[in-house]
Amino acid sequence: MTLSAHLPKHPRHTMTEQMFAQYLAGLIDADGHFSKIPQCIICFHITDKSLAFFIKSRIGYGTVTEIKNKRACKYVCAHTKGVAYIGQLVQPYLNHPSKQNQLKTRVLTLCPEPQKATLVSSFQRNEREKYTQPFPAAPLCASHWFAGFVEGDGSFQMKASRDIRVMLQIDQKDRVLLDVIKQTFGGYVGFRKSTQTFYYSSTSFERAFALVKYFDRFMVIGRKRLDYVYWRKCVVLISQKRHLTQEGFEQIVAFKAKLKMLRER
Repeated sequence: MTLSAHLPKHPRHTMTEQMFAQYLAGLIDADGHFSKIPQCIICFHITDKSLAFFIKSRIGYGTVTEIKNKRACKYVCAHTKGVAYIGQLVQPYLNHPSKQNQLKTRVLTLCPEPQKATLVSSFQRNEREKYTQPFPAAPLCASHWFAGFVEGDGSFQMKASRDIRVMLQIDQKDRVLLDVIKQTFGGYVGFRKSTQTFYYSSTSFERAFALVKYFDRFMVIGRKRLDYVYWRKCVVLISQKRHLTQEGFEQIVAFKAKLKMLRER
């Protein structure tokens, strides 16, 4: 399989409300939550501060602050109308049972009656009151949800030593969403005993090709966009079998160095 060297553009301002809702749900499933107050809180790496401000501008409410002694920042929406609006946006697309439970028990009461009735009906229709497993409203490969989820907890990785490896890796405290991702894209779900966390790895070139097709259509729009650019260049070289040449191998080593530099900023 040969992939196109052309990278489609996905500027933030072209996202429709539905696209944004799916993407935002992925971010919340990865690195966000609805607190008891209630507030909507989403954490970001410090280099993604502009993405946090983009979320704030789309919602129309909230604040973005740096987290003391950490290379991180957070978006916090405490305004009742803002939290209710976020709830209405993401309810059809949230996939993690605990986040759905937070939405139903902490946010639903804030919504105006017409929207509340719609949300209750949707919860009942999707059987989400059970909260035992995720219930995707659309296949992950046909939604912006996965792009938002990877933006929050994913990592585009490549290894260039004796063998070339390109992987997407995602870390989570539990495996419930990782299993859904594995069912969609293939790959492997493992457990790290040292950190008591689960991880998803795409594991093979074939999986990487499928992921390029996804991310060319549903692009990450934060700091990981540049990570994806260099990761994708590597996957394209592999699809052309140029990684088997000395020149191609050296290009992949250079792409790997670029990825490392981006992460050390």
